[in-house]
Amino acid sequence: GGQPVMLYLRGKFYVTDPSRLHDEYTRFLFYLQVKSDLISGRLVCPMLTACLLTSYCVQSSLGDHDHDSCQPGYLAPFSSLRAHCDESLDQAEIDRRITELHRLHKGQSPADAEL
Repeated sequence: GGQPVMLYLRGKFYVTDPSRLHDEYTRFLFYLQVKSDLISGRLVCPMLTACLLTSYCVQSSLGDHDHDSCQPGYLAPFSSLRAHCDESLDQAEIDRRITELHRLHKGQSPADAEL
C-alpha cells in the first residue's frame, strides 16, 4: 500500500457554458472539480454566486425541495461550499437565499443541476 495520489484537473480553457460539453461524464467531472475548488479555497466567488452554486449542489444531492424533509439545518452538509467566499453575510440570510434558489430548481435531475 502506497500513499493515495490526488490528481487535479487543470483546464487551459474553461467553457462559459458547461452545457456545451457534449460528454455527460466530462460535465460531471467538471462539476466535481469546481465543487472541490470551492471547498478547498482554490476558487473564490461572490457570496451570491456561492449561494446559487450551493443550491444546485443541494438539488443534485437531495432532489426537489420538500417542506417536510428540508427542515432548518438541512443545508449544514453544504456549508463548506461557501467557506471561502470573498464576502460574508449572516448565516441565516445565506441559508434563506440558498433555500429560495433550491425551490426554483424543482424538477431538475441531478445531471441537469450539475450543469
